[in-house]
Formats: sequence, structure tokens, C-alpha cells
Amino acid sequence: MRKIALILLLGLLTGGCASIKTLEAPNAYFAGKPLEAISQLDAASRHNARDRLLIHMEKGLIFHTLGAYRKSVRELRAAAELIDQQDYISLSRQAKTLAINEWAGTYKGEYSEHLWVHTWLMMDDLLLGDNESAAVEARQALKVLEVHGDALAQDYFTRALIALSFEAVGKMDDARIEARKLEQALPSTRHIAIRPTCPTAATNTSKRSDCGELILFVSQGRIVRKQPGDLFIAPDLRISFPIYPETFAASPRLQISDNGHTLSVTPITTHMDEVARSALDARAKSLMAKEIARVSLKQSMVSGLKKDNPKTADLLSAVFFLLEEADTRSWRTLPATISLVRIPLEAGRHEINISVIGAANNPDIMRHFNLQVHKGQKIYARIGANPPARSEEAEQTFQKKKQEDQ
Repeated sequence: MRKIALILLLGLLTGGCASIKTLEAPNAYFAGKPLEAISQLDAASRHNARDRLLIHMEKGLIFHTLGAYRKSVRELRAAAELIDQQDYISLSRQAKTLAINEWAGTYKGEYSEHLWVHTWLMMDDLLLGDNESAAVEARQALKVLEVHGDALAQDYFTRALIALSFEAVGKMDDARIEARKLEQALPSTRHIAIRPTCPTAATNTSKRSDCGELILFVSQGRIVRKQPGDLFIAPDLRISFPIYPETFAASPRLQISDNGHTLSVTPITTHMDEVARSALDARAKSLMAKEIARVSLKQSMVSGLKKDNPKTADLLSAVFFLLEEADTRSWRTLPATISLVRIPLEAGRHEINISVIGAANNPDIMRHFNLQVHKGQKIYARIGANPPARSEEAEQTFQKKKQEDQ
């Protein structure tokens, strides 16, 4: 039993170290070193098969922020394929999680992460001008929503993006259906326009056929990290499970002008923390059931040794206590908020200036577009910035802003 205890402890240490390399790689991205983050993820992939899904998702999003959309598509499609294969993962490999903890198993991703793989693929495809592929990903996203729709109901951005992807290939009936679903899901009553009409600020006489459109994908901040939640049943016995702590992320404010005229826009925004928390809560019962089963198994092993070998029983109990660690792996490079903004524009030349006013812990973003817009043309653009680490001063300002907004 001492050998078993040692083997289990080594399993914790080696498995944890392998995942730590994956989890720490995004720190380079947040420090403004995205290529270094990619290199670290590549290195982690050579030694850590359990985190393959996580590595593909992280790389896919980093490539997306770099504007390397084809590389992003490659990584995210690999992630989507892994998600589809998850039901066929070796049962013996997953059985290790009962003996050790969830870190010993293959990371399968949250329901929200499954959806966001297709969300970012839709954006990649639209930015590349591959509308047909975007529509395919929209269908895949709908499959996730059909199964986990209640848990993912607050992801308004993805629902709007699905409608937009159908619209891009002329599937107007499908686009209208998704727009109506979005209207019903939004907390306030809003009409979601399909192929919105002009006017711009300059005129009120344009016809729909004269309109082009600038469509923005605006990301800000960083999603909250999973943390362990511990429930102590006895001084030497605990249950550990992952949680997303409560957070506050203000929606970004946009100021947009066209040829010097201020435009009124209404972004459709998803607060990623809220959706991630809801998705994790949706599987809380199954998580807790597995935790209880694991703790019960370990306690029965310790109890069986108590009478004949109390010292070994105490050693095993201590090892089991250390092993009980919540799996806090997650897709860390995701933003805190993602917004879709549709700006109808008359055919002609436009000087567009955009300011994204972030929360206290996020930098403001300034973008300028000099566009020649044609009738019916859709122009897609991504706006975002890597969020810096919070300083103590920024954290205090953020907490003050949180209280004011509440």
C-alpha cells in the first residue's frame, strides 16, 4: 500500500506538471508575446496528450488575434474534431480520474468552450471571405445550442453570428429564425434587423439596395480563470470541484463616426464569464456525484487498512487528501466580452473612426478605416487588444467602478 501511495502521489505530480506547462503558456500572450505563447504550447503538445483540446483552442484564438485566420481555422477545426471524438476516449484512461483526480484524465472542455470553437471558426471564415464555411460552422453551433441551450442562453453574440453567417450565404429564412430566437433571448426587447437599411448620419433617403455594411467583432478583456472550490467534510477529508468566481465585466462603450458624423450603434454583447459559469453549473450535479464516488472509494480503502495497518492507512489518507484537487483547466485566452456591431453604410467612400472605451482594467482601443463601400458589400473587421495584467492601482479602480455600476 505504501508503493500504491507513492505511485498515486507521483501520478499527481507528473500529471500536474504537464498541465501546468499548458496553463502557463497563455501568460506570454497576456504579456504581449503571442509567438512565444505559441512556441510554449507547441512544446507542451509534445509531452501532454491529455491537454490536446486545450492546446488547439489556445493556439486557435492566439492566431485569430494575430490576424492569421487560416492558421486559426486549422487549430480550431482540430479542436472540433477532438470534441467529436471524446465519446471514444479510452475508458481506462478516464478511469484514472477515480483513483487520482480529474487532472489525470483527458480535458474534454466545457459546453461553452465547445460552442466557442464554432463561434471563432465562424469569425475566421467570415474574415477570410469563406461564407460557405461560416454557414457550416453555424450549423455546428446550432447543434451545441440544441443540446445545451439553457446553459448557453446568454451567449447573444454567437446567436447573432449564426444569423449573420446564414445571411452571408443568402439563407434569409434561416437568418430570420435565428434573429427571432435572439430577440426572445435578449433581456430587453429589441428588434434584430436582417440586412439593416441605411440611413447613415449623412442622409435619411437611402434605399436598402444602396447599402453596404461594416461588421465589427469587438473583444475586450480576459475571461475569468477557474478556481478550486473546497468542501471540508472532516479535518482530513475534502471534496474539491472547479468554480468560476463571480465577476463584473462592463460592456465596452463604442463611439463611431462616419465622415465626421456620429453614428448611433447598438452592439450585441456576450459576457463570457457569465456563460462559462452557467455552463459549468449545468454539469455541477454530475461533477459532484463523481467527486463523492471518488472520495467514497478512497475512504473505503483507508478504512480497510485501519485495523491491520494504521500507519499505512494514515499515509494513504494523507496522499488521498493531497490528490483531491479540482481540475481548473480552461480556455484562458478568451476575452471577457465579445460584441457584434453592424454599421450600414451608403455606397461610396467613408472615413470611419472607432473608439472602444474599456473598463478600468482594459485599454481603450482606437481604430480608423478608410473604406470604399459598394452596394450590398459586407466588410468584416476584428477589433481587440491583449489585456495587460492588472496593477494594484488598476485593480482598485476596477473594484470602485464595479460598485458604481452595480
